Amino acid sequence: MRHPALRVSLLVCLLAAAACSTSLNSNAGTSPATAGSSTSSSTTTVAGSTTTAAVVVETGATSAPTTAAATTVAPTTKPTVAPTTTVSGPHFVKTPTFKLSATCTPGTTLELTISWDAAGADSVYDAVADPNGPYNQDLPLKGSDTLNYTCGQPQTYYVVAVKGSTKKIVSKTISA
Repeated sequence: MRHPALRVSLLVCLLAAAACSTSLNSNAGTSPATAGSSTSSSTTTVAGSTTTAAVVVETGATSAPTTAAATTVAPTTKPTVAPTTTVSGPHFVKTPTFKLSATCTPGTTLELTISWDAAGADSVYDAVADPNGPYNQDLPLKGSDTLNYTCGQPQTYYVVAVKGSTKKIVSKTISA
């Protein structure tokens, strides 16, 4: 044979005839309603979804041929969990606050309360004018401290969380 398409068509016809012959022989002892019926099913998986098709062919029976509809099953996906972000080293959970006890009148001394909530640190200290010169040391990771402020004289206050040689410094200049 010179034509490949003709060769393929002939092969398909031969396979179909063999399938019908096998189907009819295997149904020889069954009732007339089912004698001559054959069922074929096919399952195809493409890119994660599965399609299954079943076909029933009636040969020689008095009822009409039946074809089952193809069903497609959606692929199952696993939920993704967003990675958690971990802050390493000393840091403040909330920004420290600096609060004066009253309204300033120049020349008066008021209490300044500094509050903080640190994490990832070994210790906390506060400082005045220089972040490297502790005023009060070994403070708790979460707490507050009260310092004096002289109204009318600008002053910078610091709260410092320390882990080894690493520091997280927050400052506030008061000039009331």
